[in-house]
Amino acid sequence: MTKKSRNFLQNRNDIIELTIDLIATKSVASVSMRDIAKAASVDTSTLYYYFKNKEDLMFQITIHINEKMQEALLKLDISEFKSDEEKFKYIVRYVYDYLCKKPAHASTMRQMSVMGNLILSKQIMEKFWI
Repeated sequence: MTKKSRNFLQNRNDIIELTIDLIATKSVASVSMRDIAKAASVDTSTLYYYFKNKEDLMFQITIHINEKMQEALLKLDISEFKSDEEKFKYIVRYVYDYLCKKPAHASTMRQMSVMGNLILSKQIMEKFWI
């Protein structure tokens, strides 16, 4: 990956995390692209370099939070659990603890109604159940 690509991804992720924090303190509906640009200390046009529109940014936030949670889940050691029920309880508890540690992520997910839409990757499914 080139330095330019790394910078692009880092700036994009910084905007996503900043937007998550804004949404947690305000609401999805009340945060505008102008608010996000101001908080990020960039021109509004810069946001449109990274995201098509607010809906695209919100979708990318959903993907970002989902990926962060899955990265954390993939690091879990579940070898001590025998049954699917034990694994499931452990995962639910872990996700709960994760969201308690990241209240801005939890608030954003709740506001965007994506809690029930957590998409488990094939890696997660294979690690825990297949």
